This record gives sequence, structure tokens and C-alpha cells, in this order.
Amino acid sequence: MTTLPITPTCIPSLAGKTALLTGGSSEITLSTALLLAEKGCSKVVILDPEHNDALLTPKPTPDPGIPSCMTFLKVDVRNWKELKPAVEEIGDIDYAFYVPGPERILFEVGGEGDDQEGEDGVGMDWAREVRTVGNFVRVCWRVMARSGGGRHGDDSGKGGSIVICVPGGSGGYMACHVLPPVGMPGEGVMDGCAGAAILGMIRSLRTIAIQDGVAFNGVAVGPTFPSTSTAMPPLTPLPPLTPGIQLDKLPVKTADEIALALVFSATATQKRKVEVYGKEKGSDLSPTKKEDAKWNGRVIFTAGTSPMTYTEVEEGLADLRGWWLGKENVRIVRMQQAVGDFRPFEVDHKWEI
Repeated sequence: MTTLPITPTCIPSLAGKTALLTGGSSEITLSTALLLAEKGCSKVVILDPEHNDALLTPKPTPDPGIPSCMTFLKVDVRNWKELKPAVEEIGDIDYAFYVPGPERILFEVGGEGDDQEGEDGVGMDWAREVRTVGNFVRVCWRVMARSGGGRHGDDSGKGGSIVICVPGGSGGYMACHVLPPVGMPGEGVMDGCAGAAILGMIRSLRTIAIQDGVAFNGVAVGPTFPSTSTAMPPLTPLPPLTPGIQLDKLPVKTADEIALALVFSATATQKRKVEVYGKEKGSDLSPTKKEDAKWNGRVIFTAGTSPMTYTEVEEGLADLRGWWLGKENVRIVRMQQAVGDFRPFEVDHKWEI
């Protein structure tokens, strides 16, 4: 696993870029939007179903702390009929961030929603959350691919980057940890299910979306403190903790620290791929190119307080696959991948085991 020394200086100038974010009332969303604006994004569009009505209303005097490049659109991302036209009307999108927002109503154990299906009552169960993320990825990929390199086996086109906040406390890598009283067993289960499913989505798409010039990454997000920006909405009181627990000693992140990981994931480059797939050879892990490729198919695990620890997990996990899955199993699966690998190659690669 690779520890990443991420600081604001790692983020390049984003002048002329357009970014799209969900979860407008989320502190993480607003911290990310402010960082994008600070780095020069010309257009930052935030989707929010209802909680930013005050910000949606045009005002003679702009709100302090809200850059002029930031725009709020009232869109329920769970609704495909609202999401699709809203995203397509934005035009070219360079960076897209999925951050859970106020529309994410978690499964309530013992509540009146227990006997309901989840469409109108409970709201966002784990399956619905994964479906919402999939729809967001689907429409953003489509928009980005229009300006990308197309399916020519390279990532030289403009394309874009999609970054997902992976739920589950530790992003599905470990059992979910949640704070009471909202941290009920059912919530942890739902978050853990969603996190594991979204990790699978990232792993499945990292060899496919990049053919359209679209990179696909994640950030595993756990308990997070709000930031102190003047642009943030009033803070919600924190829930009571288990007796004897000192809040200032808990390894909890701030929204600004998570925002830094999200923007880094969208703008960073890599010298090697996470893994080879199908007909690719072992030497294709580190293609010989003059410029580094887009950061792709990776997940940054966030932990600790100050200093924040950022760890890229997927590369190390892939390198050790022969150990935890078994070399013979890896060999068999690579053969199966090669049979179904119809991606175009400049050279007719033969799979290597």
C-alpha cells in the first residue's frame, strides 16, 4: 500500500475546467467545491435536491465565501429523469464527484420504515444507493466520452475523471464503524454493503472507461467533522458519544481533508496501472510514454486526524492477489479474461501468465 503525501500544492491549476458535484448540503461537497474554485475552475455545478433553496435564489449581493463560479441546481440524483437532462445540459464536464448528500436517508432499524420497500418510505437503502451511483457514473461517462479519445485503446483524449465517495466508514475494506445514536446496526450493514458494491464497480470499470479517456476512482470516507468555511450551512449538533470517549482523540477527518483527496484523485497522474487485464502483458503495467497517464482505478483510504494519512489501496491489493487468492486461481482467471477481452490493441498481445 502506498502512503500519499497529499497537500494543496499537489493540485494543479484547473483554469478553464468544469466540475460537477452531488450532495450540495454536504460539508464535503462544499469543501470540494471551494477547493476547485480556489484552483481556478471556471464552472462548478452542485446538484442538491432541496436543502440549498436559499442559495438557489438569485441575490443582488453574492453570499460571502461563495465564489461566483459556483452554481447550485435543484436535482434529486436518485431520480434518473431529473439527473440525466440536468447533467447533459451542463455541456462538457472535466471532473465529476459523487458525494452522498441530504437525499441519502439511511435504513432505520426498528423504525416505521422497516416494513416498507424503500421507494417512498425508508428512502436510500444500500441497493438504491449503488443504483444511484451507477446512474451518475453512466450519464457522466457518456458526456465525457463525447469529448474523449474514443475507443481506440488509449487515454489520450480529453475525456474526464469521475470520483466516488465510497461509503461504509472504511469504504468496504473493513467492517463499518458508526457513531451512536444514528450508528445503529442496520446502518452499518447498509453502508458496508454499498461500499463493497461500489468498490466492485470501480474495479470492473477501470479497464473499460479509460478507453473513452474517462478515469474512474474512489475515496473511502469515514467519520468526518464539518469544516469552518463561511460558505458552510449551520452545523448540526454532534450525537452523544459512548461514555468515556474523548472526541478530540478520535481519528476523525475534516471535510477539507476529504475534499483534498477527492480533487487529487481527479487530477493526479500515474506512472503505472493498478493491474493488467485480459490480453495485456506484464510489461503493460508501466507503459512507455512521454507523459504519465491519468490516475485511474484507484481508491484513497483516509484515516487519522492531524496529520491526515492518505493511502492508495488498490495497487498493493492487486500486486498481492496471487498471495491472497492463489497463483493458480489468478492464472485461470487471466485466461478467462483474455478470451473475452475484445479491446483494440495496436499490437495483437497474447496474454501472459
